[in-house]
Amino acid sequence: AKRSISNERYDAIKKKLIDQNEKTSARYTTENMEKMKESLEKSTRRVTKAEEAAGFYDKTVMMSGGISFKLLSMVNSCKPCQAAWKKRKSYDCRSERCCMAAVHAELKQRKIDLSKKQRCGLSILEKRHMLRDDEAKMIMVDEGKGQQGFDSKDVKFFVPKTELAKSLLQMQMDMMNKEKGIST
Repeated sequence: AKRSISNERYDAIKKKLIDQNEKTSARYTTENMEKMKESLEKSTRRVTKAEEAAGFYDKTVMMSGGISFKLLSMVNSCKPCQAAWKKRKSYDCRSERCCMAAVHAELKQRKIDLSKKQRCGLSILEKRHMLRDDEAKMIMVDEGKGQQGFDSKDVKFFVPKTELAKSLLQMQMDMMNKEKGIST
């Protein structure tokens, strides 16, 4: 095949095949590099909710004066409440910054009656679900979301109605600051 074309033509074809800048993919690579450089020069983009690390508190919770349901756990309850729950005994706690006391007070305020057996036997998670369901009912009625396929699992926080629950606001702020690496 080399004999049928001139040496100049042969060298031109060889150069075109060997030269990386002449390839079609090279054009796309340079275009993509230009776009990347352009995007890097622009201001940083806003991180979306889906890209946020799990476990972060939502700013809207704090702005609305709400308490995140994930704060309500036995770990954040006082020692006497933890000991009483392990022994399945009733303990009427009224201490501030105790999640179990806050949950019981909120349930009572919202007229969600618990028997003594439920009060001792249900975990804070199950009681938290009761609170979430009640908050979801209020949202469905007050905000009219009942007809929009609203699920109680979509409710991430509640606005406290009792002083014991309101006392958890500072504890939530401290935990949020700790997660963000802010020391006060």
